[in-house]
Amino acid sequence: MVVENTMNRLTSLHGYTAIKKIDKGYSPDIKYVVTVDDTPYFVRLSDLAYHDKRWIEFTLLQDLELQGVQTHKAIEYIVLPDDNLSAMVMSYLIGTPADEIILQLSDIEQYHLGLMAGKELRKIHQVKSPKTVHWETLQKKKFTNYLQAYQQDSYQIPQEAKLLSFIEEHWPLLRQRPITLLHDDYHLGHIICHQNSFNGIIDFNGYDVGDPYHDFYNLALFSRGHSVPFCRANKWVFHAATR
Repeated sequence: MVVENTMNRLTSLHGYTAIKKIDKGYSPDIKYVVTVDDTPYFVRLSDLAYHDKRWIEFTLLQDLELQGVQTHKAIEYIVLPDDNLSAMVMSYLIGTPADEIILQLSDIEQYHLGLMAGKELRKIHQVKSPKTVHWETLQKKKFTNYLQAYQQDSYQIPQEAKLLSFIEEHWPLLRQRPITLLHDDYHLGHIICHQNSFNGIIDFNGYDVGDPYHDFYNLALFSRGHSVPFCRANKWVFHAATR
């Protein structure tokens, strides 16, 4: 089979005893957990169209390890041109996504989980970004696209003029902001817990660079509804570190 042929070409997986496909997530990659001598490894197979981005992701994982971030460790990366694929082998984080168990925890336990995850996010933001961007220009372009789409729709936000005026008046706050590596999809679903304790952050395939505050965007969208204590702890860590 194609999958077995691919795994056989990965040096780090020689002698594997089991292959399990992972269907969860929205990435176009094909993902597997491959077991070698009772040790699980996480494998991503990507279309070669994503090669440059995946190679940068692999090197970022190496940088994150040097920074002490609890996440996948980069183990092996190869290009398979005949199959139009790249293959990335990483260590596997044992546990369960936090969004699946957060409601089983007390408010204090949720807050503690937020502190632990927030400290890891702070480490991520200290890794050198793989590129530079002009944050104010980038955000203005994004806002203009959103505004044009909004104006083409029939729905009107209450006090629209006041809201748009507020945004325009506060553009200067985006100037001279620090630009860091961003996880860019940071929320409970990408935080792994083992025995109800923090065990790492996963899924850097959507990484980006920008203002570190931007990593709280998805936290507000996808995590606040699950756990306010978790979100409060994350922001406390961020503000404590920047004082």
